[in-house]
Amino acid sequence: MKFQHNKNGVVAIHNDKRFILGYLSIGNESEHFSDSELSQYAQIVLDFQCSVRGLPKHNITNQQIFTNGLIENDYSPIYKYLQPEVFNNYIEKGKWQLGCIQQYRTIENQKQRDEFEGYSFLNLIINNHLVSTVCNSGFNYLIFCGTYKDNSTLHKEQFGEKKISIPNVKSFAEAIKKTINAKKYYVQKVNYDSVKLHINRDYIYNNQISLDNILVEPFFDCLRDNLLYPSLFVKPETFRQENEVRIIFEMHKDYKKPLKFDNIGLNDFINF
Repeated sequence: MKFQHNKNGVVAIHNDKRFILGYLSIGNESEHFSDSELSQYAQIVLDFQCSVRGLPKHNITNQQIFTNGLIENDYSPIYKYLQPEVFNNYIEKGKWQLGCIQQYRTIENQKQRDEFEGYSFLNLIINNHLVSTVCNSGFNYLIFCGTYKDNSTLHKEQFGEKKISIPNVKSFAEAIKKTINAKKYYVQKVNYDSVKLHINRDYIYNNQISLDNILVEPFFDCLRDNLLYPSLFVKPETFRQENEVRIIFEMHKDYKKPLKFDNIGLNDFINF
């Protein structure tokens, strides 16, 4: 493993994947916390992160606690709105692009920028201690964004008047996966919660993780196994009106820039 530091915290490189830890605490053995206490704690940590990291503060009106569970792919139709020139010059010619976390964090369009892409406040019960950490990760995923809203005036105004529809989402995702040599993909509607609080209530016992020196490879394996949903399928409440759907593709390495690729065959799966 390799460790670095930047303005966002401690950067750990594990198996060519990047984890940024902005905060970490370890509770006393067998200490239990109520959902209300965890919620208040997460909001305090979020306020601290916004203050010291220069992150925007989003409204918190309906906080949820996300728990562990398998992601079941949702293959409901997806719609995407584009500027007509983007469709004519790229999509119609089979030229596609998938986004990445780094792109969405820094995109110039402030209405689309989300500095909390990849952010989550994870709580894991490891060796009978509550381990809480702000973790930014998921940099090895490429993202296709759309919406489940058909004929949306809001989306036309924000993204473009040209609408494409994808009725067969599974075949569309499978074709992209093959083209870009992705390991796997997930399809989900985005949830909206500004705190992005996640807790795995299952007890994790691992004698390779010492709480005296927790920054070891098995600990980052635990983070990897728990961060996917809150990091990539939860966004701040400010974006709720987008009603977003995402197809995310797990890649073999991290990406700092969008991936552009050609596949005219994808047009067989879209209506326009």
